[in-house]
Amino acid sequence: MLALFKWRGCRLKGELLLNQFYASLEVLYYNHSVGGICEDLRSEIETTLNDKSRTWSKAYFVEQALASVLTYDQLKSEFARRLIDAENRLPTPHSKFFSKVEYDKIEERELRSIYIRLLNDLQWSDQRRQEAWQKKRCATWILTFAIAVVLTLMFFLFWLHFNTCDSDPLLSASCSFTKMLPFFIALTSGGLGAIFSLLTQLYRRFNGEKVREVENFASLSYLSSRFFLGILASLFAYFLYNSNMIQLTFLEHGTAGMKDLILPVVIGLLAGFSENLVPNVLQNGTSHLRTGKKSDEKTKE
Repeated sequence: MLALFKWRGCRLKGELLLNQFYASLEVLYYNHSVGGICEDLRSEIETTLNDKSRTWSKAYFVEQALASVLTYDQLKSEFARRLIDAENRLPTPHSKFFSKVEYDKIEERELRSIYIRLLNDLQWSDQRRQEAWQKKRCATWILTFAIAVVLTLMFFLFWLHFNTCDSDPLLSASCSFTKMLPFFIALTSGGLGAIFSLLTQLYRRFNGEKVREVENFASLSYLSSRFFLGILASLFAYFLYNSNMIQLTFLEHGTAGMKDLILPVVIGLLAGFSENLVPNVLQNGTSHLRTGKKSDEKTKE
């Protein structure tokens, strides 16, 4: 429900920005004496501005059409105004290029070509960001559904833990499955940790304007591979902890019953969320083995 309200709010915000953009185009067209437009183009611009089904592509068309017929003074004022948008929305190398343009000193023809290029870059940036937002929304829905499924499975495993063999000693002979419950809880926690990691990385990349990296999160194969990697990492981490290769000192003071339940959850979440936890442990183990072999060879010599 929260994701639905957030999606609706983003949609209303996008419509508001589009209406504001249309209003600026109407002011530029109607309130300024834009001349030199042929009748066919003028009719198409007015039809587009008066059309109730507004889209960004139609607005970009009007903006490009007006860029070719603006007067020199209008061109300079519009270029200065769009430079502010370039600093906020374009990559740093692009914005620096346009900020170095001395639009008060160059000729009208050269300024017009640079202005049209600026509009193309801004429109491309807006289109890419809209695509990234669509893919972020799709990935968020998938990950939210995955969280609901994993949490349901975890609550079911907790229910089995508290309502099977321990609650009824007569069923202890047929409840050997409950001995594997911490193992399955660790696996599901690893998947949950992987989902949390994917969500934090998704929003970090989207807010950092890394559009190409956001596109990966819209791929179901990429999300599922990261999910199963988190499960696999929690499997290794659970076995490594039971073999005393890793230690969690902050869980040493809990009660025995709760520690047996919380321990696989914490191990799974840490292993699934941290991509480097298990690889670092394995790398440290191999380095110790190598140093141990070298020391044995030296002692033999």
